[in-house]
Amino acid sequence: ESARLGASEVGTAISASTFTTVAVFLPILYIQGMVKELFGSMGLTITFSLLTSLLVALTLVPMLSSKILHLKVKNNSSSTSKENLIQDSLGQGGRIFNFVRDEYSRLIGWSLRHRGIVSILAVVIFVGSIMLIPFVGSEFIPSSDQGQFNINITLPTGTNLDTTREVVSEVEKIASKMPEIKSMLTTAGEGSGGIMGFSAGGGNSGTIMVNLVEQNKRDRSTTQVINELRQKIGTYPDAQIKFSEQSMSFSSGSDLEVKISGDSLDELENIAHRISISLAGVEGVYDLGSSVEDVRPELHVNIDHEKANIYGLNTAQIASTVNSALLGTVASIYQEKGDQIDIRVRLEEEDRNSIEEVKNLLISSSAGLQIPLKEIAEVTVGFGPKRIDRENQQRIVSVTGNISGRLLSRVIQDAQQQLDKLVLPEGYRYEFVGAQQQMQESFASLALALIIAVLLVYMIMAAQFESLITPLAVMFSVPFSLIGVVLALILTGKSLSVMAYIGIIMLVGIVVNNSIVLIDYINKLRQKGMERKEAIILGGKTRLRPILMTMLTTVLALVPMALGIGEGAELRAPMAVTIIGGLTSSTFLSLIIVPIFYTFLDDISQKVTGRRKAKN
Repeated sequence: ESARLGASEVGTAISASTFTTVAVFLPILYIQGMVKELFGSMGLTITFSLLTSLLVALTLVPMLSSKILHLKVKNNSSSTSKENLIQDSLGQGGRIFNFVRDEYSRLIGWSLRHRGIVSILAVVIFVGSIMLIPFVGSEFIPSSDQGQFNINITLPTGTNLDTTREVVSEVEKIASKMPEIKSMLTTAGEGSGGIMGFSAGGGNSGTIMVNLVEQNKRDRSTTQVINELRQKIGTYPDAQIKFSEQSMSFSSGSDLEVKISGDSLDELENIAHRISISLAGVEGVYDLGSSVEDVRPELHVNIDHEKANIYGLNTAQIASTVNSALLGTVASIYQEKGDQIDIRVRLEEEDRNSIEEVKNLLISSSAGLQIPLKEIAEVTVGFGPKRIDRENQQRIVSVTGNISGRLLSRVIQDAQQQLDKLVLPEGYRYEFVGAQQQMQESFASLALALIIAVLLVYMIMAAQFESLITPLAVMFSVPFSLIGVVLALILTGKSLSVMAYIGIIMLVGIVVNNSIVLIDYINKLRQKGMERKEAIILGGKTRLRPILMTMLTTVLALVPMALGIGEGAELRAPMAVTIIGGLTSSTFLSLIIVPIFYTFLDDISQKVTGRRKAKN
């Protein structure tokens, strides 16, 4: 009988608690992009686990309790009552809990008598915590220590391979002295061939791929190792040395990336140089570079249009002839066993491997004349970008850099202050992209998911309580969870990232559970004829134990994740820290604040009901 009555008594409350937690994952499942990839499977796992646990809690657990508790009561019924049995089994813990419960009863009674003071104090605490948010900082995805990084070395274009190997070898010797390094793989030079011996990659670059020992076998993080190695290597004349840490990155761009748009490539190059100088003074910014720095040697053919017109030639004819002679033209296709091979016709290598041969290239005019290219054009060797990017019919140049030792939001803030001092020509503009852009887009999507989650939770409680006003009292526990969120992130040194944001959304469905259990029981007591104040005090005393047990089991289960133990565990640690802080603060504050707001809303409801009766 006790099991049956107990299950029916809490059935509504735990059903509402389960459905509100499940509801917060619905918006996340329908968000596109990286957030869905990260949390889609987790949301489905938690949803089905909760629904299954609800079925077990309403059926199997009451049945087992009736059998097990019945035996205990039967064996001890001659010596003690049920209440004494529970208290004795708890021992010292039971006496401590009794003391806490009695003190809580006094506190809730005093708070109900001083509703205004307590409400104002709660609002002040909430506003104070909101003002601390700027001290938290934000980033896209928490960096994770994978124990791998690359050292990219670039020398001036045209540097021979032997010189590149010497520089790369010197850097490799310095790196090999670091005790944390487990292995290294070094490459020097890339690409071969090309027109006139020019290479698309060339032998002027090298890469050292470094693997560190396991995280539990070293005292320093990958970032700390990189910072010390950067100081030991220092600078090399005419050489760019950049470090790139291999981590679980979900950003398609660099840590810091500024996109500059305009019409003139020369002006864009000038602006990119000025922006690089400004960003170099920002703390935490390293390895700056721009897309226009990545150049390769190329032939410049400047046509003299007056001479070309004399011979009856136009730009298209000259360009087509030069292209066919140097790069070739596909004349036919050779097929063999299902494979297709292009048959390309072009000049022999000895006829196109020097600038003099190109200058003497014969151009056929419509009049049948054969004119050397040097007669109608100036052929020179120069340098040009490997690629020209365009967006919305405008040329794009990017300035990129790595961030180390500081949060993305704070670096962007300082960088913005530096770039605000620049005066750009008309028609040219810049914007932060990369990780900053993806962070803003993800936060906007998650903010929408948060709003939808709040509405879904409210709708579920409104259906469960059959009231539009009572759920508002429960919803007051949600904003007060932000107090613990902010404090937890500050104390642990975590930032507001996509992971932490997901934790906040999950809190919407979790923190209301305790308030639902409390308010549901208060309503049941009032339906039995008990006065409101007495019902609140008795309901708080009765529901204090399950509320604390629910909070502690959730918090303790998240502690291992919050500690971030193991490689790559830093990724989900902010989510656990957020839930622990928010649930802890919400639980203790909701035990006082939620009943107070419940009385305020009940007063409003009684006034509205009284007016309706008076009108009728």
